[in-house]
Amino acid sequence: MRFLNRNSLMALALVATGACTIEGSTSTGSTKDPYQPPESPAPYIPTLPPAGDRKVVILHTNDEHSHLFGYGPVNEYPFLPANDGSVNPTAMVGKVGQDQQTVGGIARRQYLINKARAESTDPVLLLSAGDSTMGTVFHMAENKAAPDFLAMALLGYDFMTLGNHEFDFGPDFLAQGLGTVDQMLFGGGVPVLASNIHFDDVTSQSGGALLKGMYGAGNSGSPIMPWATKTLANGLKVGFFGLMGYEAAMVSAGKGPISFSVPTNGPACSATTACGAGEGSCVRGHCVKPLDAQGHVLAMAAEAQAVVDVLRNEQKVDLVIALTHLGSVEDGASAANPGLAQLVSGIDVIIGGHSHQEIAPVELSAKGGGKTIMTQAGNYGRLLGKLVISVSPKGVVSLVAPESEMKAVDYHLDSQIVSSGLEQAVKLTAVALGPVIGGINDLLFPLLQVRVLDPVVHSGHDIIGDVPFKDTNLINLVTDANRWAVGGGACLASKGVPVVAVQANGVIRDTLRFGTSAHGGMATVADIFGVVPLGASPYAAASAQAPGFPMVQFYMRPVDVFVAANIGVTQGLQSDSFFLSYAGMRVSYDATLAPFDQATFNPTGTESYGRITKMELDMGGTYVQVYSYDKNANPQVPWAARWAQSLNPLTGKISIVSNLYLAGFLAAYGFSPRDETLTPVTVRETVLCQVPSVTMPDCTSNPQVPSIAHCATLPGAATSPWPYLEVKEWAALLKFLTAPAIVGGLESNIPTDRYSGSEPLNPRVVKVTP
Repeated sequence: MRFLNRNSLMALALVATGACTIEGSTSTGSTKDPYQPPESPAPYIPTLPPAGDRKVVILHTNDEHSHLFGYGPVNEYPFLPANDGSVNPTAMVGKVGQDQQTVGGIARRQYLINKARAESTDPVLLLSAGDSTMGTVFHMAENKAAPDFLAMALLGYDFMTLGNHEFDFGPDFLAQGLGTVDQMLFGGGVPVLASNIHFDDVTSQSGGALLKGMYGAGNSGSPIMPWATKTLANGLKVGFFGLMGYEAAMVSAGKGPISFSVPTNGPACSATTACGAGEGSCVRGHCVKPLDAQGHVLAMAAEAQAVVDVLRNEQKVDLVIALTHLGSVEDGASAANPGLAQLVSGIDVIIGGHSHQEIAPVELSAKGGGKTIMTQAGNYGRLLGKLVISVSPKGVVSLVAPESEMKAVDYHLDSQIVSSGLEQAVKLTAVALGPVIGGINDLLFPLLQVRVLDPVVHSGHDIIGDVPFKDTNLINLVTDANRWAVGGGACLASKGVPVVAVQANGVIRDTLRFGTSAHGGMATVADIFGVVPLGASPYAAASAQAPGFPMVQFYMRPVDVFVAANIGVTQGLQSDSFFLSYAGMRVSYDATLAPFDQATFNPTGTESYGRITKMELDMGGTYVQVYSYDKNANPQVPWAARWAQSLNPLTGKISIVSNLYLAGFLAAYGFSPRDETLTPVTVRETVLCQVPSVTMPDCTSNPQVPSIAHCATLPGAATSPWPYLEVKEWAALLKFLTAPAIVGGLESNIPTDRYSGSEPLNPRVVKVTP
């Protein structure tokens, strides 16, 4: 029998009473008054906001990159757990006031956010513009413990968007991290807005299927959505959406088969119909040229406009906020390059990321007239942006500049945290972050015999690495370590040909700081890892064990090295991510020369063909000039005649040592890595650092090698021992810094004359003044 609720029972009683009284009774003398139901209550009408402008306070960060313990020497940070993950509040209090080295840190950010919320009489939003992960030891645990996503949820972020580095471990790893927090916390994690993400090329068997399953419609409440709205306490209805930019998507090494905005005007293609030469790669059924920047940006703008139209016309929002991982140029801050603000109408606010810039709120000219307010809060959690916006009764959106600011997140807050919120800070560290550190140590100690917070290298000076568009001491240190790994036996010997290590500024993530004498001027494993922390392995066994891009070794012709060096001082002077430096090679360049044009390059011609004026190779400890160009020479000799006769530019060989990330860009620029016979091979064929088979461990019985290398199970490998070891770039750097001097290492002590000063003592990329 179905149970009846109270209203159903009352209705039955009324029906029965009515039947007896009206239809079945002939008496007119009843003294009972008929039942009169009470009047319905008046409908609820919410209190209308007061007439006049309404404000909203937007707190924002971007490119946090896992810097939960701050940016700087790790052991200087006051709110630091022990190596085993335990927390000692007394030790924290004792360090307050001593730390002037680190900035940022999740405890300090939490304090500022809570303070801003408590002091504001207007609604407060908290937003992130992407790249919250990848950059410190914390991202090693992102798929299981998800410390970055968990910390953001505990701090109460309203929305975030995805950055390129969220995909460094692949889309399934990202999905696992988001899913971990979604299941861990009541109410789920921070909603992710991804308006131009596409799953067309994802199959049930491919990577990306887990992430695709988390994607829902706008306002659906799914972990990932194209857009969302929120009505604030003062009645303002705000619409949000999120975008991944062209350059960000291009450098997102692990996103495939997921894609973002791409031009769809190329030739049709499919799994069985490949793209022709020069037509690019097949994405969403069309051939897409990866270097077609304008086509990608216009495609992104078209998708953004469609989302804004939904928010404006269907959702009737008062304010539209875009969370963008585009960089300031694609956002529209460059007058020479129309960006999102100029290509899309209806965006009121852009909270930007990707270019790691501190940009105070600026009003950009918007499409269709009016203004779009754009801002960006630097990187690594060193700043908390505060943007105050007002909306008039007529819908006019204005920047409240006097109340908007960039708040420094540094040691000045420590005493306030101790006096007013230490218990909260300790709880966040103890519950969310401490156990992660303990778990990472359980993973790494068997491999490296060190723990992440162990001080391992001493120096009396920092090694500078965060200078854009320039050769730095830190990139020289990294390339030296990579080249040393070849001679140290981690990779095959050079077999008599020049060995050149190549690195890009975009891969160098942090200056290597050693802190004050308070902890002996020592850098920890975590500090060293933070220099080159990015990426993972595409090979099954290694990616789950040891984050970081593996080193690769292959051959290139001198002409290809020349072209690559030119790209480093052409595109590398537009985007610092592509500025290249070396060990084993020096180049000089003249920025006043015409940029290199790969399409018109002719080795038999006499033109300069780019900005490189001199190339020198290390031949047994001595630099030997192998190419030179003098723009004042008359007449000019053919390009090939400028090369030293001992190194034929078209048939000679140079052994290249780099990382899998940079090698992955070779195809986009028309290159292929080559084997010892100069036969082109794919990036994943025979390019991992190799070791002689006689010294190779048996990876089947001993998968954890106590060295800088990790066994890699390669596709097609059918025998044991495997012919390859993965050598992580950060591990090679750690080994170089700590190895005995007799094998070329630095013995955990960096001399005062090595890698010191603000400029390299022996630069490998020299700008020539005409």
